[in-house]
Amino acid sequence: MSLPAIATATTVAAAVEALLAEGVYPSLLAIRAQIGGGSLTTIHHHRRLPAADLAAEVATLRDALARAEAERDREHLRALRALRALADLAGQGRDRAQCGGGAVG
Repeated sequence: MSLPAIATATTVAAAVEALLAEGVYPSLLAIRAQIGGGSLTTIHHHRRLPAADLAAEVATLRDALARAEAERDREHLRALRALRALADLAGQGRDRAQCGGGAVG
């Protein structure tokens, strides 16, 4: 009596999609863990992605990284501007104190 195949083209493809959706690289071991078993040789045979699909996935990830870096840069610039404004305010207060700009009594 033979066991049912675990690592089929369908199960491997579904596991690859699920792993990529989670942001996890679809390594052989990750795929095997996702589908609950199977031969690494069989998984490797079914895992091969067409070059066009792989190139599209790489392009998508690069775009996401570029957007994240741009957002990080915008946040960094906002923080620097806020710090500069605080430093300017602190400097104005110090200048007033040195010039005797305090309250007249």
